[in-house]
Amino acid sequence: MTREIETGIDWDAVKNEMDCAEWQEVFGEHQRERQVFLGTVFSLTPSGKYYMPWACSNVEPCTVCKGAGQIDNPYSSPEHYENVLKIEQQLCKYLLENIGTYWEWPENLRLAIDRLRRQTAEWQPKIECETCGGVGSEEAHLDELFYEKLEEEAEQHGLFITHGEGDPCDIFAGQIEDIVDAVA
Repeated sequence: MTREIETGIDWDAVKNEMDCAEWQEVFGEHQRERQVFLGTVFSLTPSGKYYMPWACSNVEPCTVCKGAGQIDNPYSSPEHYENVLKIEQQLCKYLLENIGTYWEWPENLRLAIDRLRRQTAEWQPKIECETCGGVGSEEAHLDELFYEKLEEEAEQHGLFITHGEGDPCDIFAGQIEDIVDAVA
């Protein structure tokens, strides 16, 4: 299940504002950067929340997996999974002891092991919840997707994303360049 996330950022306006922003020297005399304020976590992210590792009372658990991040695999056969896993482990142990590392195995054996590992993964009893992406919270997952999209869009415009030094809830787009390149 793929979700299309929109950042709502007008990158042309950001680039225009960036062109007017003052450069600041960073990393000694070798680079300079400039930044433009995009907004806060509270106004830009889908959840409007700032997450702290020790506080999760404001995060709603996923409605599908109930916060576990995993669901029962409908294609799993526990007995079959255990058998395939045992075969995979025994075979890898044998190959490691008698041939060497994975990259020393003949290509046909590496391909067979890779196929066996994919099969083992397909039959495991639990799989990642698609609704929350394994995070355990749909809103936290949507925020992760938002940040990925934001960084991707910024990169397409030659920019990067950073947070405020004084307030980590502030989100900035930045541009950096080598001073040697800028002067030349």
